[in-house]
Amino acid sequence: ARYHIDQAHARRVRESALAMLAQVALPWQLTAPDDKALLSWAADLHEIGRDIAHSQYHKHGGYLLQHMDLAGFSRLDQMHLAMLVRAHRRKFPIDELPRLSNRIVYLAVLLRVSVVLNRNRTVNPLPHVEVTADEGGIQLRFPDSWLDQNPLTKLDLEQEADYLQVIPLTLEISE
Repeated sequence: ARYHIDQAHARRVRESALAMLAQVALPWQLTAPDDKALLSWAADLHEIGRDIAHSQYHKHGGYLLQHMDLAGFSRLDQMHLAMLVRAHRRKFPIDELPRLSNRIVYLAVLLRVSVVLNRNRTVNPLPHVEVTADEGGIQLRFPDSWLDQNPLTKLDLEQEADYLQVIPLTLEISE
């Protein structure tokens, strides 16, 4: 509340991210309870930096979470949370990759895709998206014609696929 986070939007992002996590947990080895908790917290806080400025708010959010006193979080958990928020949009911070485990990279990808899917901030529910993954990438399968009916989301997903190539992970979308 202090940072004026849109809690309804954050909840929709969290629900989307957790639904995708449930589908890729085994192939991406994201089965620890901490994985679900960390992804949930990152989704809830992904817009915390918007209270500072809309421009580059993901960087502001990462900085805030890295440097705040977060009771109950270990220093490592706090760093991971800050990195997920920092990495949730735009260019993937490849300069941080050597310090990141595959676990954090995969969680960041799930958060990023969830943010894109909820880009229009509408209360209308998203369709069921079939998600599969392997260590080389993630595949999203949408219901027939959904992408054609949502061309801006489709374009954002295509842009996201370009952003993820630096990791390198592929993002494939289909109907």
